Amino acid sequence: MVHEKTPIRLLGIPDNMWLEAKPQRHKVIDSVIEVAAYLFKIDNLRIDQRLKVISMCLPSLFCFSAPLIDWPLSNLKLLTAVWIRAYKNAWNLGKGTANCLFTFPRDKGGLQVKLPLGTLFTSVWGNLERCNQLDDDTRQMLALCYRRHPANASLVLPGSPAGEQMPRPLRASGCLTALELEGSKR
Repeated sequence: MVHEKTPIRLLGIPDNMWLEAKPQRHKVIDSVIEVAAYLFKIDNLRIDQRLKVISMCLPSLFCFSAPLIDWPLSNLKLLTAVWIRAYKNAWNLGKGTANCLFTFPRDKGGLQVKLPLGTLFTSVWGNLERCNQLDDDTRQMLALCYRRHPANASLVLPGSPAGEQMPRPLRASGCLTALELEGSKR
C-alpha cells in the first residue's frame, strides 16, 4: 500500500496526498451533464422553471470544490460547454444555436449567464472574504503574505479595515486578475 496514492476525503472531496483531484473534477462534470440531460428530457416544466433548476443546481455543484482543487483549462472548457448546453436545453434550443447568445452582455443582446469561471471567481473571493473577516491568525497570515509582494497592485480586500491596502491576492502564485483574464480571451 502506497500511502501517498491512497484516496482520502478532505471536506468531502475525494483527493490523495499528491493532490490529484481528478475524481472530484469528473464528479462535478458528470453531475452537470446529468442536469443538462434532465433538462433535455423533461417536458412538463416551463422555461422559467428550467432556468430555476439551472440556477439552483449548476453553481452549487461546482462552487463547493471549485476553489479547493485545481481545474485545468481543458476541464474548465468542457464544463463550460456542458454548462452552456444546459442553458440551451432549458430554452429548448438546438445544438446549432450560437453560444454568444448566452455569453454576451445584456446590452449587446446576450443573456449574460454566469459561467463556471465566474462561479469560480465568486467562490475564491468568498473564501478570501471569510478568511479576512476572522480576526485571528489566518487574517494576520494573509496580510503578511500579501505585504511581502509590494510590487503588486494594491487592493482593499472585503472585510479589511478602512484604508488598509494589501497587494493583489494570489499574484505570487501566478493567478491573473479578472481584467487580465478578460484581455487574454481577446
